[in-house]
Amino acid sequence: MHVDGAHGMGVLFSEKYKYRVKGIERADSVVIDFHKMLLVPALNTLVMFRNGERSFETFAQKASYLFQKSQKNIWYNSAIRTIECTKSALGIIAYTALKYYGNSYYRNYIDSRYDLAATFSLIIKSDDKLQLATEPESNIICFRFSPEGYNDLALNQINSEIRSRIIKEGSFYIVQTELDEKIWLRLTVINPVTSEDDLKALLIRISEIGEEEVRKIV
Repeated sequence: MHVDGAHGMGVLFSEKYKYRVKGIERADSVVIDFHKMLLVPALNTLVMFRNGERSFETFAQKASYLFQKSQKNIWYNSAIRTIECTKSALGIIAYTALKYYGNSYYRNYIDSRYDLAATFSLIIKSDDKLQLATEPESNIICFRFSPEGYNDLALNQINSEIRSRIIKEGSFYIVQTELDEKIWLRLTVINPVTSEDDLKALLIRISEIGEEEVRKIV
């Protein structure tokens, strides 16, 4: 059993939220991206195996001009278990980040981003022109501008245009996704310095653009 924890597995550093990955210890392999919630440059991904020998089976390389049979499954030779062969030592970057920041920093950072996402969802629910797709379970929130009186086709058009204009302005960075044939705005609270005021400013701008787009439809 493999678990893709690329984004969410960083929650293991949090005493408050790590219950959300309860049972992860039963996996045969787990992946976590250090460049997502652990604050290192992309691309930096860790794959952990319950049985280390499986790592050689999964990414085995066969090249007699490079590898001798006597060197089979040598832990320090990364070339024999990667599809990239020649690869920089990304493990050093991850190790350095862990040693430099320490567990307490990651714990506080992750707690603060998850807490802020929860706060953001409450702000969205308090506005009758905004709709939350689902309660956030991490630091990712999906929502949309959704005033009454407009069908999903119109709302899809409005929200796509909201996202496009915000990106072109360069004031914020958000993406969009589709759920049940509806277009939603998708925000990941990942920057350590993003504040509640920043998110409120984003919602103000979304509402401003949304109202402008509504008038175009009318």
